[in-house]
Amino acid sequence: MFQNLSLLKVMQTKETEAMNLIINKAIPIAISIGDHELIGGLYKNVALLFYNSHDFSKAIEYCNLAESFLSKLKKQTPQSNGIMGEVLLLKAECLMRKDKLPEAKIELNKTYSIIKNYPESNFHSLYLSNLGYYQMKQKNYPEALKTFDLGLQNAEKYKNTNIAERIKLFKHQIYQDLKNFKQSNNILKEVYQKTSYKRTKQEVMREFFKNYTALKDTAKANLYATEYINSLDSINNISIHKNIALLEAKYRKAEDEKKIAWLYTEKTKKQMEVSKKNSYLWLLSLALLSFIGLLIFLYIIYRKNKKLSEQKEINLQQKIEDIKQKEELSLTKAILDGEERERERIARDLHDGLGGMLAGVKINFSVWSSSHLNPEKDQEFYKILGQLDNSVSELRHVARNLMPESLLNFGLETALHDLCEFYSRKNLEIDFQAIDIDKALPLNIQLNIYRIVQELLANAIKHAEASSILLQCSQSGESFLITIEDNGKGFDKNIEKTTKSMGLRNLKNRVNYLKGKMEINSDHQGTTINIELNIHGE
Repeated sequence: MFQNLSLLKVMQTKETEAMNLIINKAIPIAISIGDHELIGGLYKNVALLFYNSHDFSKAIEYCNLAESFLSKLKKQTPQSNGIMGEVLLLKAECLMRKDKLPEAKIELNKTYSIIKNYPESNFHSLYLSNLGYYQMKQKNYPEALKTFDLGLQNAEKYKNTNIAERIKLFKHQIYQDLKNFKQSNNILKEVYQKTSYKRTKQEVMREFFKNYTALKDTAKANLYATEYINSLDSINNISIHKNIALLEAKYRKAEDEKKIAWLYTEKTKKQMEVSKKNSYLWLLSLALLSFIGLLIFLYIIYRKNKKLSEQKEINLQQKIEDIKQKEELSLTKAILDGEERERERIARDLHDGLGGMLAGVKINFSVWSSSHLNPEKDQEFYKILGQLDNSVSELRHVARNLMPESLLNFGLETALHDLCEFYSRKNLEIDFQAIDIDKALPLNIQLNIYRIVQELLANAIKHAEASSILLQCSQSGESFLITIEDNGKGFDKNIEKTTKSMGLRNLKNRVNYLKGKMEINSDHQGTTINIELNIHGE
Protein backbone atom coordinates (compact mmCIF):
# COMPACT_ATOMS: atom_id res chain seq x y z
CA MET A 1 0.00 0.00 0.00
CA PHE A 2 2.72 2.47 1.03
CA GLN A 3 4.71 1.61 -2.13
CA ASN A 4 1.77 2.47 -4.39
CA LEU A 5 1.04 5.61 -2.40
CA SER A 6 4.69 6.73 -2.75
CA LEU A 7 4.53 6.21 -6.54
CA LEU A 8 1.39 8.39 -6.61
CA LYS A 9 3.29 11.12 -4.70
CA VAL A 10 6.12 10.96 -7.28
CA MET A 11 3.61 11.40 -10.12
CA GLN A 12 2.26 14.44 -8.23
CA THR A 13 5.89 15.78 -7.98
CA LYS A 14 5.73 15.44 -4.17
CA GLU A 15 9.13 13.74 -3.89
CA THR A 16 9.68 14.60 -0.20
CA GLU A 17 6.43 12.93 0.85
CA ALA A 18 7.28 9.92 -1.33
CA MET A 19 10.71 9.51 0.33
CA ASN A 20 9.16 9.78 3.80
CA LEU A 21 6.60 7.05 3.03
CA ILE A 22 9.23 4.68 1.62
CA ILE A 23 11.94 4.90 4.30
CA ASN A 24 9.75 5.45 7.39
CA LYS A 25 6.76 3.25 6.52
CA ALA A 26 7.25 0.80 3.66
CA ILE A 27 10.87 -0.36 4.15
CA PRO A 28 10.54 -1.17 7.93
CA ILE A 29 7.39 -3.25 7.20
CA ALA A 30 9.07 -5.06 4.29
CA ILE A 31 12.15 -5.85 6.42
CA SER A 32 10.01 -7.10 9.31
CA ILE A 33 8.23 -9.64 7.07
CA GLY A 34 11.45 -10.56 5.21
CA ASP A 35 10.04 -9.88 1.71
CA HIS A 36 13.24 -9.49 -0.34
CA GLU A 37 11.39 -8.74 -3.56
CA LEU A 38 9.45 -5.91 -1.93
CA ILE A 39 12.59 -4.54 -0.23
CA GLY A 40 14.42 -4.53 -3.58
CA GLY A 41 11.54 -2.68 -5.23
CA LEU A 42 11.45 -0.07 -2.47
CA TYR A 43 15.20 0.56 -2.64
CA LYS A 44 14.79 0.94 -6.41
CA ASN A 45 12.20 3.68 -5.76
CA VAL A 46 14.63 5.46 -3.38
CA ALA A 47 17.29 5.29 -6.11
CA LEU A 48 14.80 6.78 -8.59
CA LEU A 49 14.13 9.74 -6.26
CA PHE A 50 17.86 10.46 -6.04
CA TYR A 51 18.10 10.10 -9.85
CA ASN A 52 15.36 12.72 -10.28
CA SER A 53 17.33 15.10 -8.02
CA HIS A 54 20.50 14.44 -10.10
CA ASP A 55 22.35 12.80 -7.19
CA PHE A 56 23.57 9.90 -9.35
CA SER A 57 26.10 8.60 -6.79
CA LYS A 58 23.36 8.06 -4.20
CA ALA A 59 21.11 6.54 -6.87
CA ILE A 60 23.84 3.99 -7.72
CA GLU A 61 24.29 3.19 -4.01
CA TYR A 62 20.60 2.32 -3.59
CA CYS A 63 20.52 0.40 -6.90
CA ASN A 64 23.27 -1.82 -5.47
CA LEU A 65 21.19 -2.33 -2.30
CA ALA A 66 18.13 -3.26 -4.35
CA GLU A 67 20.17 -5.67 -6.49
CA SER A 68 21.62 -7.40 -3.40
CA PHE A 69 18.15 -8.12 -1.95
CA LEU A 70 16.67 -9.26 -5.27
CA SER A 71 19.64 -11.64 -5.73
CA LYS A 72 18.71 -13.37 -2.45
CA LEU A 73 15.38 -14.61 -3.85
CA LYS A 74 15.31 -18.42 -3.97
CA LYS A 75 12.93 -18.43 -6.93
CA GLN A 76 12.94 -15.82 -9.69
CA THR A 77 9.56 -14.78 -11.16
CA PRO A 78 8.67 -12.57 -14.16
CA GLN A 79 7.78 -9.82 -11.67
CA SER A 80 11.08 -10.05 -9.76
CA ASN A 81 13.00 -10.23 -13.04
CA GLY A 82 11.19 -7.08 -14.18
CA ILE A 83 12.18 -5.23 -11.01
CA MET A 84 15.78 -6.43 -11.36
CA GLY A 85 15.83 -5.24 -15.00
CA GLU A 86 14.57 -1.78 -13.98
CA VAL A 87 17.26 -1.58 -11.25
CA LEU A 88 20.04 -2.56 -13.67
CA LEU A 89 18.89 -0.06 -16.32
CA LEU A 90 18.59 2.76 -13.78
CA LYS A 91 22.09 1.96 -12.53
CA ALA A 92 23.40 1.84 -16.11
CA GLU A 93 21.97 5.29 -16.91
CA CYS A 94 23.39 6.80 -13.70
CA LEU A 95 26.82 5.40 -14.63
CA MET A 96 26.49 6.92 -18.13
CA ARG A 97 25.50 10.27 -16.60
CA LYS A 98 28.82 10.08 -14.71
CA ASP A 99 30.60 9.10 -17.98
CA LYS A 100 31.47 5.60 -16.70
CA LEU A 101 30.64 3.89 -19.99
CA PRO A 102 32.51 0.53 -19.49
CA GLU A 103 30.71 -0.06 -16.19
CA ALA A 104 27.39 0.96 -17.75
CA LYS A 105 27.90 -1.56 -20.59
CA ILE A 106 28.23 -4.38 -18.02
CA GLU A 107 24.85 -3.45 -16.51
CA LEU A 108 23.25 -3.29 -19.98
CA ASN A 109 24.54 -6.79 -20.77
CA LYS A 110 23.17 -8.11 -17.47
CA THR A 111 19.79 -6.58 -18.33
CA TYR A 112 19.72 -8.17 -21.78
CA SER A 113 20.40 -11.61 -20.28
CA ILE A 114 17.12 -11.16 -18.38
CA ILE A 115 14.81 -9.63 -20.99
CA LYS A 116 15.88 -11.90 -23.89
CA ASN A 117 13.64 -14.55 -22.32
CA TYR A 118 10.59 -12.25 -22.71
CA PRO A 119 10.53 -11.29 -26.43
CA GLU A 120 7.00 -9.82 -26.32
CA SER A 121 7.59 -7.65 -23.25
CA ASN A 122 7.16 -3.86 -23.35
CA PHE A 123 10.32 -3.76 -21.20
CA HIS A 124 12.35 -3.85 -24.43
CA SER A 125 11.54 -0.18 -25.12
CA LEU A 126 13.23 0.92 -21.86
CA TYR A 127 16.26 -1.29 -22.58
CA LEU A 128 16.56 0.04 -26.17
CA SER A 129 16.31 3.66 -24.97
CA ASN A 130 19.28 3.08 -22.62
CA LEU A 131 21.25 1.13 -25.25
CA GLY A 132 20.68 3.97 -27.72
CA TYR A 133 21.81 6.49 -25.11
CA TYR A 134 24.99 4.42 -24.62
CA GLN A 135 25.65 4.48 -28.39
CA MET A 136 24.91 8.23 -28.45
CA LYS A 137 27.45 8.83 -25.66
CA GLN A 138 29.99 7.02 -27.87
CA LYS A 139 29.11 9.42 -30.76
CA ASN A 140 27.84 6.44 -32.82
CA TYR A 141 24.82 8.44 -34.02
CA PRO A 142 23.67 6.23 -36.97
CA GLU A 143 23.53 3.12 -34.78
CA ALA A 144 21.89 5.07 -31.95
CA LEU A 145 19.11 6.33 -34.28
CA LYS A 146 18.40 2.76 -35.45
CA THR A 147 18.21 1.57 -31.82
CA PHE A 148 15.91 4.47 -30.86
CA ASP A 149 13.56 3.70 -33.77
CA LEU A 150 13.24 0.07 -32.59
CA GLY A 151 12.59 1.25 -29.03
CA LEU A 152 9.99 3.76 -30.28
CA GLN A 153 8.14 1.03 -32.17
CA ASN A 154 8.00 -1.11 -29.02
CA ALA A 155 6.90 1.82 -26.82
CA GLU A 156 4.11 2.83 -29.25
CA LYS A 157 3.01 -0.81 -29.59
CA TYR A 158 2.44 -1.05 -25.83
CA LYS A 159 1.33 2.62 -25.51
CA ASN A 160 4.25 3.44 -23.20
CA THR A 161 4.11 7.25 -23.61
CA ASN A 162 6.80 8.06 -21.05
CA ILE A 163 9.44 5.92 -22.78
CA ALA A 164 8.34 7.26 -26.18
CA GLU A 165 8.89 10.86 -24.96
CA ARG A 166 12.28 9.89 -23.54
CA ILE A 167 13.43 8.30 -26.83
CA LYS A 168 12.23 11.30 -28.87
CA LEU A 169 14.20 13.71 -26.66
CA PHE A 170 17.32 11.55 -27.13
CA LYS A 171 16.81 11.68 -30.91
CA HIS A 172 16.43 15.47 -30.70
CA GLN A 173 19.82 15.67 -28.93
CA ILE A 174 21.44 13.73 -31.76
CA TYR A 175 19.98 16.03 -34.44
CA GLN A 176 20.97 19.05 -32.35
CA ASP A 177 24.56 17.76 -32.12
CA LEU A 178 24.51 17.22 -35.90
CA LYS A 179 23.21 20.83 -36.30
CA ASN A 180 20.06 19.57 -38.02
CA PHE A 181 17.95 22.09 -36.13
CA LYS A 182 14.90 21.69 -38.36
CA GLN A 183 14.55 17.98 -37.55
CA SER A 184 15.36 18.71 -33.90
CA ASN A 185 12.59 21.35 -33.71
CA ASN A 186 10.06 18.99 -35.31
CA ILE A 187 10.69 16.41 -32.59
CA LEU A 188 10.50 19.05 -29.84
CA LYS A 189 7.16 20.36 -31.15
CA GLU A 190 5.72 16.84 -31.14
CA VAL A 191 6.88 16.17 -27.56
CA TYR A 192 5.62 19.56 -26.31
CA GLN A 193 2.14 18.99 -27.80
CA LYS A 194 1.73 15.50 -26.30
CA THR A 195 3.42 15.71 -22.89
CA SER A 196 1.54 16.47 -19.68
CA TYR A 197 4.64 16.81 -17.46
CA LYS A 198 5.79 20.28 -16.42
CA ARG A 199 9.47 19.24 -16.27
CA THR A 200 9.35 17.87 -19.82
CA LYS A 201 7.80 21.12 -21.07
CA GLN A 202 10.56 23.11 -19.31
CA GLU A 203 13.23 20.96 -20.96
CA VAL A 204 11.61 21.40 -24.39
CA MET A 205 11.46 25.22 -24.00
CA ARG A 206 15.14 25.29 -23.02
CA GLU A 207 16.08 23.22 -26.07
CA PHE A 208 13.96 25.44 -28.35
CA PHE A 209 15.95 28.43 -27.07
CA LYS A 210 19.25 26.68 -27.92
CA ASN A 211 18.08 25.78 -31.43
CA TYR A 212 16.69 29.22 -32.32
CA THR A 213 19.77 30.90 -30.86
CA ALA A 214 21.93 28.72 -33.14
CA LEU A 215 19.61 29.61 -36.07
CA LYS A 216 19.96 33.33 -35.12
CA ASP A 217 16.17 33.66 -34.87
CA THR A 218 16.25 36.32 -32.13
CA ALA A 219 12.51 36.73 -31.68
CA LYS A 220 11.76 33.02 -31.10
CA ALA A 221 14.90 32.52 -29.00
CA ASN A 222 13.83 35.37 -26.69
CA LEU A 223 10.25 34.04 -26.56
CA TYR A 224 11.30 30.54 -25.42
CA ALA A 225 13.93 31.95 -23.04
CA THR A 226 11.24 34.06 -21.35
CA GLU A 227 8.81 31.11 -21.11
CA TYR A 228 11.50 28.88 -19.66
CA ILE A 229 12.58 31.45 -17.06
CA ASN A 230 8.97 32.06 -16.00
CA SER A 231 8.36 28.31 -15.56
CA LEU A 232 11.32 27.74 -13.21
CA ASP A 233 10.60 26.94 -9.57
CA SER A 234 14.15 26.81 -8.17
CA ILE A 235 13.22 27.49 -4.54
CA ASN A 236 10.82 24.54 -4.45
CA ASN A 237 13.37 22.25 -6.16
CA ILE A 238 16.08 23.23 -3.65
CA SER A 239 13.74 22.45 -0.75
CA ILE A 240 12.75 19.06 -2.25
CA HIS A 241 16.37 17.98 -2.86
CA LYS A 242 17.51 19.12 0.60
CA ASN A 243 14.58 17.39 2.34
CA ILE A 244 15.28 14.14 0.45
CA ALA A 245 18.92 14.25 1.58
CA LEU A 246 17.91 14.95 5.22
CA LEU A 247 15.34 12.13 5.24
CA GLU A 248 17.94 9.70 3.89
CA ALA A 249 20.46 10.84 6.53
CA LYS A 250 17.87 10.31 9.29
CA TYR A 251 17.18 6.83 7.91
CA ARG A 252 20.92 6.04 8.14
CA LYS A 253 20.91 7.35 11.71
CA ALA A 254 17.98 5.07 12.63
CA GLU A 255 19.84 2.07 11.20
CA ASP A 256 22.89 2.92 13.37
CA GLU A 257 20.65 3.22 16.45
CA LYS A 258 19.42 -0.32 15.76
CA LYS A 259 23.04 -1.50 15.82
CA ILE A 260 23.54 0.23 19.18
CA ALA A 261 20.42 -1.50 20.57
CA TRP A 262 21.77 -4.85 19.37
CA LEU A 263 25.07 -4.21 21.19
CA TYR A 264 23.17 -3.40 24.40
CA THR A 265 21.29 -6.71 24.06
CA GLU A 266 24.56 -8.58 23.64
CA LYS A 267 25.94 -6.80 26.70
CA THR A 268 22.93 -7.94 28.80
CA LYS A 269 23.34 -11.54 27.65
CA LYS A 270 27.01 -11.55 28.60
CA GLN A 271 26.23 -10.07 32.03
CA MET A 272 23.67 -12.83 32.63
CA GLU A 273 26.21 -15.46 31.59
CA VAL A 274 28.81 -13.98 33.95
CA SER A 275 26.30 -13.84 36.79
CA LYS A 276 25.31 -17.46 36.23
CA LYS A 277 28.93 -18.53 36.13
CA ASN A 278 29.69 -16.67 39.39
CA SER A 279 26.79 -18.44 41.12
CA TYR A 280 28.16 -21.82 40.19
CA LEU A 281 31.58 -20.80 41.51
CA TRP A 282 30.17 -19.76 44.87
CA LEU A 283 28.20 -23.01 45.23
CA LEU A 284 31.23 -25.04 44.35
CA SER A 285 33.34 -23.07 46.87
CA LEU A 286 30.89 -23.80 49.66
CA ALA A 287 30.70 -27.47 48.74
CA LEU A 288 34.49 -27.85 48.64
CA LEU A 289 35.34 -25.65 51.63
CA SER A 290 37.60 -28.38 53.08
CA PHE A 291 39.76 -28.33 50.00
CA ILE A 292 41.55 -25.07 50.70
CA GLY A 293 43.93 -25.37 47.83
CA LEU A 294 41.14 -25.91 45.34
CA LEU A 295 39.16 -23.00 46.83
CA ILE A 296 42.13 -20.69 46.33
CA PHE A 297 42.50 -21.90 42.79
CA LEU A 298 38.81 -21.28 42.03
CA TYR A 299 39.02 -17.84 43.64
CA ILE A 300 41.92 -16.92 41.36
CA ILE A 301 39.90 -18.06 38.33
CA TYR A 302 36.95 -16.02 39.53
CA ARG A 303 39.08 -12.89 39.86
CA LYS A 304 40.48 -13.34 36.38
CA ASN A 305 37.03 -13.84 34.88
CA LYS A 306 35.74 -10.76 36.64
CA LYS A 307 38.57 -8.63 35.32
CA LEU A 308 38.01 -10.02 31.85
CA SER A 309 34.29 -9.23 32.06
CA GLU A 310 35.01 -5.72 33.27
CA GLN A 311 37.43 -5.21 30.41
CA LYS A 312 34.87 -6.54 27.93
CA GLU A 313 32.27 -4.17 29.34
CA ILE A 314 34.70 -1.25 29.01
CA ASN A 315 35.42 -2.28 25.41
CA LEU A 316 31.70 -2.57 24.70
CA GLN A 317 31.00 0.88 26.13
CA GLN A 318 33.85 2.29 24.05
CA LYS A 319 32.44 0.63 20.93
CA ILE A 320 29.01 2.13 21.63
CA GLU A 321 30.55 5.60 22.08
CA ASP A 322 32.48 5.16 18.82
CA ILE A 323 29.28 4.26 16.95
CA LYS A 324 27.50 7.31 18.41
CA GLN A 325 30.36 9.59 17.37
CA LYS A 326 30.47 8.07 13.88
CA GLU A 327 26.70 8.46 13.54
CA GLU A 328 26.85 12.14 14.59
CA LEU A 329 29.77 12.74 12.23
CA SER A 330 27.94 10.92 9.41
CA LEU A 331 24.80 13.03 9.94
CA THR A 332 26.81 16.29 10.02
CA LYS A 333 28.76 15.23 6.92
CA ALA A 334 25.55 14.33 5.06
CA ILE A 335 24.00 17.72 5.85
CA LEU A 336 27.17 19.68 4.94
CA ASP A 337 27.72 17.63 1.77
CA GLY A 338 24.06 18.12 0.83
CA GLU A 339 24.39 21.89 1.29
CA GLU A 340 27.56 22.00 -0.82
CA ARG A 341 25.99 19.86 -3.57
CA GLU A 342 22.99 22.18 -3.64
CA ARG A 343 25.26 25.25 -3.74
CA GLU A 344 27.26 23.70 -6.60
CA ARG A 345 24.13 22.66 -8.52
CA ILE A 346 22.43 26.06 -8.13
CA ALA A 347 25.66 27.87 -9.07
CA ARG A 348 26.01 25.69 -12.17
CA ASP A 349 22.36 26.18 -13.14
CA LEU A 350 22.61 29.95 -12.66
CA HIS A 351 25.95 30.34 -14.44
CA ASP A 352 25.57 27.84 -17.30
CA GLY A 353 21.78 27.80 -17.67
CA LEU A 354 20.04 31.03 -16.78
CA GLY A 355 23.24 33.11 -17.10
CA GLY A 356 23.94 31.71 -20.54
CA MET A 357 20.39 32.37 -21.65
CA LEU A 358 20.40 36.00 -20.45
CA ALA A 359 23.79 36.53 -22.06
CA GLY A 360 22.41 35.11 -25.30
CA VAL A 361 19.40 37.42 -25.12
CA LYS A 362 21.72 40.40 -24.54
CA ILE A 363 23.94 39.43 -27.51
CA ASN A 364 20.90 39.01 -29.74
CA PHE A 365 19.56 42.43 -28.71
CA SER A 366 22.98 44.00 -29.30
CA VAL A 367 23.29 42.49 -32.79
CA TRP A 368 19.75 43.49 -33.70
CA SER A 369 20.05 47.04 -32.34
CA SER A 370 23.31 47.69 -34.21
CA SER A 371 21.48 47.37 -37.52
CA HIS A 372 18.02 48.69 -36.57
CA LEU A 373 18.46 51.44 -33.94
CA ASN A 374 20.27 54.77 -33.56
CA PRO A 375 22.26 55.13 -30.30
CA GLU A 376 21.33 58.80 -30.03
CA LYS A 377 17.63 58.45 -30.78
CA ASP A 378 16.98 55.21 -28.94
CA GLN A 379 18.76 55.92 -25.67
CA GLU A 380 15.98 54.32 -23.59
CA PHE A 381 16.55 50.98 -25.35
CA TYR A 382 20.31 51.13 -24.72
CA LYS A 383 19.62 52.03 -21.08
CA ILE A 384 17.51 48.85 -20.76
CA LEU A 385 20.26 46.90 -22.53
CA GLY A 386 22.74 48.18 -19.94
CA GLN A 387 20.42 47.07 -17.15
CA LEU A 388 20.27 43.60 -18.72
CA ASP A 389 24.07 43.53 -18.84
CA ASN A 390 24.22 44.48 -15.14
CA SER A 391 21.71 41.72 -14.36
CA VAL A 392 23.91 39.13 -16.09
CA SER A 393 26.95 40.34 -14.11
CA GLU A 394 25.04 40.24 -10.83
CA LEU A 395 23.71 36.72 -11.56
CA ARG A 396 27.21 35.39 -12.26
CA HIS A 397 28.46 37.17 -9.13
CA VAL A 398 25.84 35.27 -7.09
CA ALA A 399 26.88 32.01 -8.79
CA ARG A 400 30.56 32.61 -7.92
CA ASN A 401 29.63 33.32 -4.29
CA LEU A 402 27.71 30.02 -4.09
CA MET A 403 30.66 28.02 -5.46
CA PRO A 404 33.88 30.12 -5.61
CA GLU A 405 35.73 29.42 -8.87
CA SER A 406 38.97 30.85 -7.50
CA LEU A 407 39.00 28.12 -4.79
CA LEU A 408 38.62 25.37 -7.37
CA ASN A 409 41.15 26.90 -9.80
CA PHE A 410 43.81 28.57 -7.62
CA GLY A 411 43.47 27.20 -4.09
CA LEU A 412 42.45 28.37 -0.62
CA GLU A 413 44.83 31.33 -0.16
CA THR A 414 43.80 33.01 -3.42
CA ALA A 415 40.10 32.34 -2.72
CA LEU A 416 40.36 33.95 0.76
CA HIS A 417 42.19 36.92 -0.70
CA ASP A 418 39.41 37.38 -3.32
CA LEU A 419 36.78 37.02 -0.56
CA CYS A 420 38.39 39.84 1.45
CA GLU A 421 38.51 42.08 -1.64
CA PHE A 422 34.84 41.35 -2.29
CA TYR A 423 33.81 42.43 1.24
CA SER A 424 36.08 45.52 1.26
CA ARG A 425 34.25 48.88 1.15
CA LYS A 426 35.12 52.53 1.05
CA ASN A 427 34.61 52.81 4.81
CA LEU A 428 35.85 49.29 5.64
CA GLU A 429 39.47 48.08 5.54
CA ILE A 430 40.21 44.34 5.63
CA ASP A 431 43.82 43.27 6.27
CA PHE A 432 44.33 39.63 5.22
CA GLN A 433 47.51 37.76 6.28
CA ALA A 434 48.26 34.22 5.07
CA ILE A 435 51.08 32.17 6.62
CA ASP A 436 52.32 28.80 5.29
CA ILE A 437 48.98 27.65 3.80
CA ASP A 438 49.54 24.33 2.02
CA LYS A 439 48.15 24.31 -1.52
CA ALA A 440 47.83 20.51 -1.39
CA LEU A 441 45.09 20.51 1.27
CA PRO A 442 42.14 18.22 0.33
CA LEU A 443 39.42 20.17 -1.50
CA ASN A 444 36.71 19.38 1.08
CA ILE A 445 38.94 20.75 3.88
CA GLN A 446 39.66 23.91 1.84
CA LEU A 447 35.95 24.35 1.17
CA ASN A 448 35.00 24.02 4.86
CA ILE A 449 37.72 26.53 5.88
CA TYR A 450 36.49 28.90 3.18
CA ARG A 451 32.89 28.65 4.50
CA ILE A 452 34.07 29.30 8.06
CA VAL A 453 35.97 32.45 7.03
CA GLN A 454 33.04 33.54 4.87
CA GLU A 455 30.68 33.25 7.87
CA LEU A 456 33.14 35.13 10.14
CA LEU A 457 33.50 38.04 7.68
CA ALA A 458 29.76 38.20 7.00
CA ASN A 459 28.98 38.35 10.75
CA ALA A 460 31.62 41.03 11.38
CA ILE A 461 30.33 43.22 8.54
CA LYS A 462 26.62 42.65 9.16
CA HIS A 463 26.48 42.96 12.96
CA ALA A 464 29.70 44.61 14.25
CA GLU A 465 29.55 47.87 12.21
CA ALA A 466 33.36 47.78 12.14
CA SER A 467 35.66 50.03 10.08
CA SER A 468 38.71 47.76 10.33
CA ILE A 469 39.06 43.94 10.24
CA LEU A 470 42.21 41.86 10.62
CA LEU A 471 42.05 38.30 9.27
CA GLN A 472 44.99 35.94 9.81
CA CYS A 473 45.12 32.34 8.51
CA SER A 474 48.09 30.07 9.18
CA GLN A 475 48.97 26.40 9.04
CA SER A 476 51.26 24.47 11.36
CA GLY A 477 51.55 20.72 10.80
CA GLU A 478 48.06 19.23 11.12
CA SER A 479 46.60 22.40 12.66
CA PHE A 480 45.01 25.30 10.80
CA LEU A 481 44.61 28.54 12.79
CA ILE A 482 42.12 31.34 12.05
CA THR A 483 42.12 34.67 13.91
CA ILE A 484 39.75 37.54 13.11
CA GLU A 485 39.69 40.88 14.96
CA ASP A 486 37.40 43.89 14.40
CA ASN A 487 36.92 47.27 16.07
CA GLY A 488 33.11 47.04 16.05
CA LYS A 489 30.54 47.26 18.81
CA GLY A 490 30.90 43.62 19.95
CA PHE A 491 28.11 41.17 20.86
CA ASP A 492 26.87 38.88 23.62
CA LYS A 493 28.70 35.51 23.38
CA ASN A 494 25.58 33.72 24.73
CA ILE A 495 23.35 35.03 21.95
CA GLU A 496 22.92 31.56 20.43
CA LYS A 497 21.18 30.44 23.67
CA THR A 498 18.51 33.16 23.43
CA THR A 499 18.00 33.41 19.63
CA LYS A 500 18.01 31.06 16.65
CA SER A 501 21.42 32.45 15.56
CA MET A 502 21.82 30.15 12.56
CA GLY A 503 25.11 31.84 11.60
CA LEU A 504 26.90 30.90 14.84
CA ARG A 505 25.28 27.47 14.86
CA ASN A 506 26.46 26.69 11.32
CA LEU A 507 29.91 28.02 12.23
CA LYS A 508 30.15 25.71 15.27
CA ASN A 509 28.93 22.74 13.21
CA ARG A 510 31.74 23.21 10.69
CA VAL A 511 34.34 23.71 13.47
CA ASN A 512 33.14 20.54 15.24
CA TYR A 513 33.14 18.67 11.91
CA LEU A 514 36.89 19.40 11.62
CA LYS A 515 37.38 18.49 15.33
CA GLY A 516 38.37 22.06 16.09
CA LYS A 517 38.11 24.58 18.95
CA MET A 518 36.69 28.11 18.90
CA GLU A 519 37.29 30.94 21.39
CA ILE A 520 35.29 34.21 21.32
CA ASN A 521 36.28 37.42 23.17
CA SER A 522 33.93 40.37 22.67
CA ASP A 523 33.23 43.72 24.32
CA HIS A 524 32.19 47.26 23.31
CA GLN A 525 35.66 47.86 21.78
CA GLY A 526 35.50 44.98 19.32
CA THR A 527 35.53 41.21 18.87
CA THR A 528 38.33 38.64 18.57
CA ILE A 529 37.65 35.06 17.47
CA ASN A 530 40.35 32.36 17.51
CA ILE A 531 39.73 29.01 15.81
CA GLU A 532 42.04 25.99 15.70
CA LEU A 533 41.11 23.24 13.21
CA ASN A 534 42.44 19.74 12.65
CA ILE A 535 42.98 19.52 8.87
CA HIS A 536 42.83 15.72 9.15
CA GLY A 537 39.66 15.95 11.23
CA GLU A 538 37.70 13.65 8.98
